[in-house]
Amino acid sequence: MKHTVIALAILAASGAAQAQTVSGSVNTGSQLVVVGGATIGGFHGPLGAPGIGAYDGDNDPTNDQLISLQSIEPFTRQTTLDVVEGGLTFAYYQLPSGFAHPPVPGGGTPPATTVDMNGVKVPNLTKNVYFGMASSGTAGVGTVEHEAWFVGDTTGRVLPAAATNYATVALLGLTGATTNDGTSLDVLQGTLSLGTPTGGAASTASLTGTLSKSATSQYLDINAVATLSGAGAGTFAGNATYYVTTPVAANGTTSGQFFGNASSTTPGTDGSALAGVASGSYLGTDYVASFGGRAN
Repeated sequence: MKHTVIALAILAASGAAQAQTVSGSVNTGSQLVVVGGATIGGFHGPLGAPGIGAYDGDNDPTNDQLISLQSIEPFTRQTTLDVVEGGLTFAYYQLPSGFAHPPVPGGGTPPATTVDMNGVKVPNLTKNVYFGMASSGTAGVGTVEHEAWFVGDTTGRVLPAAATNYATVALLGLTGATTNDGTSLDVLQGTLSLGTPTGGAASTASLTGTLSKSATSQYLDINAVATLSGAGAGTFAGNATYYVTTPVAANGTTSGQFFGNASSTTPGTDGSALAGVASGSYLGTDYVASFGGRAN
């Protein structure tokens, strides 16, 4: 499996600060998308905002063309797929394979999309945070590939200084000819709990919890350590465990970032949040998951 975590702090050519966008992704073998700061302005801006683009295969990030996710929210929202967890509504977005963008003035007609795109927005934040899944292939025809991703703006981030519970939603992708494709991802939900930070200047805390889909007895356990000060502040990493019905030993890894303002005193407008990815293998089937949570 390929696993990348990217941190971008982008400044405009004029010197004005833009979004401080961080992102991460993990796939089941083939990279499908690129996430990070938007490189296209105008309608699909602003520059540097949390964005996404198709992977062009050249491994040269200077050629990546990313559009902001906020610019396509009105055209991709699927309210019937919204997920409610902990009293919070996680908005769901979807762009199917084969979507053709209208002609661009002076730029011709962009090629149609070749992957299914599913995304979720972490609710009630002043800065945008998204997580999602790109999927290529059709269940029952060959092997389905998935890439789990997250991307968000850390501008003004204040990390938690106390134990915090996060209402969390995850998208799960499984590989194989008879497993899910981009039209049938598994949605898991539950609570991730940050323990009481310890360690002073190099403060850390446990981040643990189980996300589940009760109808199919699917579970994703997260057992990570969050770094809240010092080197790597604002990140978490550790073990992931996916299983059906019966718990098993850890079979994967997880990593991610914290977002939002944990010191906010205005309910419903900002607060601490997190997003991350997980990957591993269960009984010969590779899995990837993306997830996001909001303090509640």
